[in-house]
Order: sequence, then C-alpha cells, then structure tokens
Amino acid sequence: MAILKGFDAEDLCPALKAAGMSKIILAAVLLGGSVSGAALLLAQPVDVAAYILLMGVLVPTAMAYGVTASYDGEVNARAPELFYDLSEHIGAGGSLIRALKRVSAGSYGVMSDEMCRVLSEIEDEGLDLAAALKAMASRVNNTYISRSVAVITEALTSSSDLEGILKMVAADGRLALSMLKERRTGLLPAVVVMYLTTIILILVVSLCITSLVPMSQQLKALSGGDAAGMESPREFALPYYFLSISVAACSGLIIGVMRDCTAFGGLKDAAILITLAFVVFEAVVFPGFNLMGLLMP
Repeated sequence: MAILKGFDAEDLCPALKAAGMSKIILAAVLLGGSVSGAALLLAQPVDVAAYILLMGVLVPTAMAYGVTASYDGEVNARAPELFYDLSEHIGAGGSLIRALKRVSAGSYGVMSDEMCRVLSEIEDEGLDLAAALKAMASRVNNTYISRSVAVITEALTSSSDLEGILKMVAADGRLALSMLKERRTGLLPAVVVMYLTTIILILVVSLCITSLVPMSQQLKALSGGDAAGMESPREFALPYYFLSISVAACSGLIIGVMRDCTAFGGLKDAAILITLAFVVFEAVVFPGFNLMGLLMP
C-alpha cells in the first residue's frame, strides 16, 4: 500500500477496481500520448517521445495494478485466518453474531473493518447475515472472498455444519496462498534469466551498432563516398532502438504472466527494462561512442 502514499487505500482500491484496468489503460494512453505529443512539438527526438509515451502508459497502469494487487494480497492473506477463527468461536458454542463481534476486534487488516461494517449493517440497518456478507463481497471485489461468501451463504440455508464449512473455506484460502508462494519461488530463477537475457541482448546490440557505424563511415570514405551523405549514429541506430524497447516491453509482460499469471504484473518490469534500453542508447549508442574501440584499442 506504500505505492501511493497520501491516498486512502481503502477508498482508492475499490475505485480502481470499479473502473477496471481497461479504463485505466485508456486514461494512461491518453496521458502518455498528450505528453509525448507535447515533447514532439518541443522538437524532442522521436526516440525520447517514444520513451515518454511508453512510460506514460506503463507507469500509471503499473501503479494502479500494484495498489489493487497489494490490497488483494492482504485480503487473501488475512481472510483465511478470519474464517478459521470465526469457525473456532462458533465451535466454542457462540452464536454467529457473537463470533462476528469477536473477530471484528481482531487484527485482520482490511477484513476487520469489513467485519465491523457487516455487524453494523446487521444490527443498525436491519440486513440479514446473507445480504450483509454479499454486500461485503461486492465492496471487497476479491475472487477468494466472493467464492467464500457464496459457499457460506449457501451453508446458512442448506447446512447445519457452519463450523465445518468455515474451516473448509479457510483451508481453501490457505492452500491457494501456499501454492502462489511456491509458484513465485519456483519461477524466480526464470525471472532472473529473462532479465539477464534482455539486458545481454541490449548490450550486444549496442556493442554491434557502435562498432558498425564507424566501420561503415570508414568504408564510405575509402570508397570515395560523400561524407555529407553519411548517416548519423542516431539515424543508423534508431531502428535498433525501437527493436530493443520492443523486446524489453515483451520480456516484461512475459515475466508478469509467469510470476503473477497476468501481463499487468509485468508492467513494472517492462518499464524497468525499457528504461535500461533508453539509457544505454541515449548515453552510448546515439552519441556514437565506439565501444569496440574502447575495449580493443
């Protein structure tokens, strides 16, 4: 939740989820396009404008996804413990309402606040328990919570073993959380390899370009070519720049699919790799430094 300090995450997350990632991406594209267009009007090079466009799209979308993913992560981590403790209180002989009061005083993050709100809706607004739980699921807008509430509300009408149902729901959440952690741990080497592969590709392309441009100019000069008609290092390298940032963007999205099961999870990785490519080209390739000459004088 520290991604956007100064904002109330409890209000921000539901708003972002209600808007949906498609609307967030559209707004980011409009923002990036506007800033990129302004950069072109200010006579900035096309490579800088392209970088501004990509960052204008990737950074806000990655921040929005990061906020919602962090919120969902907290819910997925705390809710199973809440459901288990709720089942324990019911098993100890307490009523469901009394059990809700006890768990609402516990430390379950955002779920504690939701339990307090459920109790308020039941006691002050006159909602029945099933309706209050469904309202909670709608507010939280979390897959695990929605699935759990559907099971619990069904148990309220068709099963007398509510304690067992709650423990089953808690076990399901714990299992899903454990599998996610194992998946991310197992894929960490693959993520590192993806980063290294992309970085090596960018460096190799840069090394080749900075070596080929001087050689091309020397060959043209030896063959009696017009020196004034020679391509500048920027003009020569521009297609390779777009190739490099395209590879960086695709690598970042693939990392997100592998690690988080969604391309949105790789937006920040794409932004990091694209920034690396931008820095290498702006600092080394476009100025025309001969890396091969520096490495092999």
